Amino acid sequence: GPLSLRIRSNIGADPVYSVGQKMVLFIEVSRDRYLNYFYRQSDGSTMRIFPNRFHKSAFIAGNVDQHVPSAAMAFDWVVREPTGIEIMKCFAFERDIYNELPRLVRKLVFEPLPYRALADLRSIRRVAIAENSMMVNVKK
Repeated sequence: GPLSLRIRSNIGADPVYSVGQKMVLFIEVSRDRYLNYFYRQSDGSTMRIFPNRFHKSAFIAGNVDQHVPSAAMAFDWVVREPTGIEIMKCFAFERDIYNELPRLVRKLVFEPLPYRALADLRSIRRVAIAENSMMVNVKK
């Protein structure tokens, strides 16, 4: 059957955060997959969030909530400015596509990526992909 990819946060599927609050994301796929996800801030900058230096493997088991950050990841995700509407974009691949990513996308984690980085993901060939998004409202 079709692959499902769910995204929600520690305050629900339609979150509103205040600057300074901690964010935790919960991502679940219906089958074992390789996850890559990105956060687009209201100023237009996009950052790769997962995998990261705290969780290097993109592999996640099916039907299990993946928490980011999890207890094993040595960081807190504290919401910061800019305020406005932001987007969490998740991609689940049937195989690990890390070596097919542009070098800068592989290198930069929690830092702004070059323009069109997400378009590069959709151009990877011979791989099944599922994607989902969640809007995040950040206020003062």
